[in-house]
Amino acid sequence: MAFRFVLRFAAVFFCFFVTAAAAQDTTATILGTLTDTSGAVLPGVTVTVTRVDTAQTRTVTSDEGGRYRVALLPPGRYEVTAQLSGFQTVVRSGITLTVGQEALVNVQMALGNVAESITVEAAAPLVETTTGTISHVVTEQQLGSLPLNGRDFSQLALLQPGVVLSRSSVNGSNVGQGIKISVAGSRPSQNLFTLDGTAYNDALNNTPASANGVMTGVETIKEFRVITNAMSAEYGRAGGGVFNVVTKSGTNQFTGSFFEFLRDNRLDSKNYFDDDTPEFRRNQFGGSFGGPVVKNRTFFFSSYEGLREHKGITQVALVPDDNARRGILPNRAPISIPATIQPYLSLFPVANGDLIRNAAGNPTGIAEYRAVLNRRSNQDFAMFRIDQSFTGSSSIFARYLLDDSERDEPVNYPQWPNLTSNTKHVLTVEQRQIFSATVVNELRGGFNRSKPREDVNPFDPRRDIAFVPGEMFGELAVTGLTEIGTDRTNPKQFAQDLYQFTDQLFIVTGRHAMKTGVDWQNFRYDGDSQSRTRGRLRFRNISDFLTGATQQFELAKPGSDFERHYRQNLIGLWLQDDIKVSGQMTLNAGVRYEFVTTPTERDGKVSNLRNIMDPAVTVGDPLFLNPTKTQFAPRLGFAWNVGGRGTTAVRGGAGIFYEEPLFYQYRSPIFRALPFVDRAVIAAPALPLNLASLGTGGVPENELLQYDLDTTYMTQYNVSLQQELPWDSAVSVAYIGSRGTNLMGSGDVNLAVPQIVNGREFFPAGGRRRNPNFGTLRMNLQGFRSEYNGLSVGWSKRQTHGLQFQTSYTYGHSMDNRSGSGGRQEFRNGQARTFDPYNLDLDWGRSDFDIRHNAVVNVSYELPFSGSAAVEGWQVSAVGTFAAGVPFTPIIPGDSDRDGSTDNVNRPNVVPGVSTKPAGGRTPEHWYNPEAFAFPGAGFRGNAGRNILQGPGLATIDLSIVKAQRLAGRTSLQLRFEVFNLLNHANFDIPFNDADGQAVFDDTGARLPTAGRIFETATDAREAQVAIRFLF
Repeated sequence: MAFRFVLRFAAVFFCFFVTAAAAQDTTATILGTLTDTSGAVLPGVTVTVTRVDTAQTRTVTSDEGGRYRVALLPPGRYEVTAQLSGFQTVVRSGITLTVGQEALVNVQMALGNVAESITVEAAAPLVETTTGTISHVVTEQQLGSLPLNGRDFSQLALLQPGVVLSRSSVNGSNVGQGIKISVAGSRPSQNLFTLDGTAYNDALNNTPASANGVMTGVETIKEFRVITNAMSAEYGRAGGGVFNVVTKSGTNQFTGSFFEFLRDNRLDSKNYFDDDTPEFRRNQFGGSFGGPVVKNRTFFFSSYEGLREHKGITQVALVPDDNARRGILPNRAPISIPATIQPYLSLFPVANGDLIRNAAGNPTGIAEYRAVLNRRSNQDFAMFRIDQSFTGSSSIFARYLLDDSERDEPVNYPQWPNLTSNTKHVLTVEQRQIFSATVVNELRGGFNRSKPREDVNPFDPRRDIAFVPGEMFGELAVTGLTEIGTDRTNPKQFAQDLYQFTDQLFIVTGRHAMKTGVDWQNFRYDGDSQSRTRGRLRFRNISDFLTGATQQFELAKPGSDFERHYRQNLIGLWLQDDIKVSGQMTLNAGVRYEFVTTPTERDGKVSNLRNIMDPAVTVGDPLFLNPTKTQFAPRLGFAWNVGGRGTTAVRGGAGIFYEEPLFYQYRSPIFRALPFVDRAVIAAPALPLNLASLGTGGVPENELLQYDLDTTYMTQYNVSLQQELPWDSAVSVAYIGSRGTNLMGSGDVNLAVPQIVNGREFFPAGGRRRNPNFGTLRMNLQGFRSEYNGLSVGWSKRQTHGLQFQTSYTYGHSMDNRSGSGGRQEFRNGQARTFDPYNLDLDWGRSDFDIRHNAVVNVSYELPFSGSAAVEGWQVSAVGTFAAGVPFTPIIPGDSDRDGSTDNVNRPNVVPGVSTKPAGGRTPEHWYNPEAFAFPGAGFRGNAGRNILQGPGLATIDLSIVKAQRLAGRTSLQLRFEVFNLLNHANFDIPFNDADGQAVFDDTGARLPTAGRIFETATDAREAQVAIRFLF
């Protein structure tokens, strides 16, 4: 009944407001009050707002309180003209609007003849006085002047307070290819990206980057707005931040550019771990062109950006040393290596680096293999936009974007790279209709296709020893050594088609500025995500490997079907009212209703283990019980314009933001669920492997989604103070907080049942799993939570007298018991599964993206030299980032606690009184003291908490020097020299190796010699690029 009611209500709302979709604010607003010289308000004043670049105008009349408001203005340069009989005409010029801005432009009029005109140069205000939302704008000037590594404009989002980079994140088509951005304690997958109002997230709801990991489009983007807290009611689907990106449009003048950016390793420095500077060649080239088709009516803009790159990456892998290859290991008798192991041993390349030694300095049987792996990247990015003004009351624009990219990504060893690609198509058509001076409608349709793909190199040098005949070699995992073989999760492809329509109605009446609308988003997910089709063979340690004592073999049985075609809809309704309570106080009140349908599969391939004690899965709809039918999200904010002068503001806001059960939340279970996919784990199989018997043996494992889902939501709140200062600058101080409730995570729910021994949980050998019909049951389950509290301080100056700068410092603390929603490891400093799904508090600790201190500064300065062409036109820009390290967890891989699962890795015990800091200080070779931890004993779990250790901090400065030379007419030439990591500071990653992550012991209790050792940096060494740009 409730479902039918919601659909009927949505249908009525849909018809009433013409059409539907997800609205995002890509425009700006000018508002203000008109008074005479005595301060009395002036009703009936004719106010004309003119967009300078296109000569388009909007006209309104001030109400009885002297108020006027003009909404839905594209970002750009404007002037405001006020006319009233008996008063002089006033023109306020020099107003530059940014996306999402509400610019307060008050006008004072003097008695006189209306033919007399007074022009006042007036910039847009620096202080926000009309909303409690916390947001920041990255301007066109910053996009064009600041140094950007790879010309990735998403990096500029990190300039804003409360926005941090999860720099130990994992990238790829399995977890998203772009950088992972956390906004005020939210997960990276909780952010929403829009392009001209169309949802722009990738198929996994992450940063919409190319296969090369960058968001291209510096020549295409006009500006973008980062909303960090307490968004108004038109924003849905996002529990984190919102990134509104607006593209450039044509003007009444023809303008364009051609550019080439060049990188060469001869300009670079060595990385800390490089023997020599690896080869690096990058060409980024393209241009833009725009202008009028019909002056004042029709405009176009187009752009193209290309990338071609070859880059060498130094990879350090851990392999058997020369003695181990002969069966000689420390502290044991020589091993006679079985003939069944020799082919696998030969896979590992011969060591050519340092021996890995234990704490006493003795060899361990493991050594480094150093190789320069070659990465090839290509990308083509193009955009075309056309704007049409039909009459003074109607306009339309259409924009199409294509982003096609590919990369050969080396993984551990040269012979098995991943082949990664991504193709994106984004189309937006938007029509604005001005029904009257106080009623405006915005209608938008959008389409977003995101298609990330990943495969393994079809040329396999060792098919002769493949686990599965006719397949490529699978994956060989030996604790202590770097895994070798093909990625077990490839090939895979996630294609998302999003159809989106938006209608939003704006009504201004008296003190109220209202907007109401309806969202409709139609998701079509078509994917094929294979797993373990080539098999994975595991050994507990190098000793077991050399003796042929296997731990387990994992295999997706022949006939498994990984292809899925899911369909889902999102519907949202909202009402927002910004109320001018008084001349100094504005109240923002809104409510949003949001509902998503239960996903359906085109071919009926839906199954779930609805109760973890069921003997078999249930095939058929629904995938889960829908928790979204009664989701109402209130939003409330205020802005106090202290003194009414627009120079001081106290603001605050709060709201509830739902995170919907969309594809990225249930991706793993739908692709790997019984009976369509049959994966088994065979314990300790004999060698050589006999696939005929293995294919029918083993205990089946399954991936599942919690059937009785509940609502997942974030609660956001803030209070802030802004103060305008001299020199066109302003300072801000803000407290921002958030809480996550019922968040999604992943864990093996089919653990053995423990006993209690001396007050501690103990798992005896051979313990019985809760459901004996299955082995591992990986469930995407709810119940996780988060909490964030942050204090940010910022000081910014807009571009005047050649100088612009922005500084911010954030002291933030993010806590949770799970930092990602899926079952895949999204952060290198995190774990793929929860420690114990029946006691989630055991994982409560610092978030994987918790960066306690984060300071960022950016500055651009046009040098005030004149007199000759050689000294004129110089500009220097820089970005500096200084941040604390991310946390990480000491672990014990395998199943040393004997709870039956290798997914939820164990932890060691903390040794009381022993510092985690090495006696000689922290170095890359000894970042923490492994002696601070002890093996808890077989069958026991350790007492070390999650994320109790902290990795290295980050300090980097990027510099850009630009020389602009005017040529004939409106043409100019720009020469650029940019340096990234100017001081060549080695910013180390956490102690992590691809063999064991952050392991301290193996599951037999042997301390790993690599514990606490860092193998790579989080950023590149100093790199330089040169560029030339021709502008007209």
